[in-house]
Parts: sequence; structure tokens; C-alpha cells
Amino acid sequence: PEVLNPADSPALDEYIQVLYEARRRKGVTLTMAREMMLQENYFGSMMVRTGYADAFISGLTYTIPTCCGRPCRWSASWRTGRWSAASI
Repeated sequence: PEVLNPADSPALDEYIQVLYEARRRKGVTLTMAREMMLQENYFGSMMVRTGYADAFISGLTYTIPTCCGRPCRWSASWRTGRWSAASI
């Protein structure tokens, strides 16, 4: 496993663009997409969506809605049939 800092990632601009394209009709601007991608939960979910990671685990220091709510819904591609989410 590798720990990444979203702000230092070479893939950050790609992830911002993917989120923006997916959510722009819902009112997400490029600035909003950048702010979201700098948050670990959005960044990790986007890594899975774009194929850079096989899974994303979060929740030790976050509430369930913070880690499994909007970040997963907005970054995930539920239609592919590859996604599942769980909490304990």
C-alpha cells in the first residue's frame, strides 16, 4: 500500500476534470471540484473510479456520511457494477 497526499499527486488535475465532467450539470464548478479533490475521501474514491486503486478504505477518523456519503456518490461510477460500500 502507498499513502498519497492529494495536493502532491500528479493525477490531481485528471481527477478534478473527471469529477467536474461528471457533476457539472449538477452545479459543480472547476473550483469546487478542485476543493473536493484535495479532500482525502474524494481523492481516494476517484482513484478507484479511474482504476489507480482497487479499493478505498476510510472511516477511522471520519463519520460514515463523511467518508461513504457524498464522496463515494459523487466520485463513484455505480453503473459499472464494480462498486459496493459497507460500514461497521
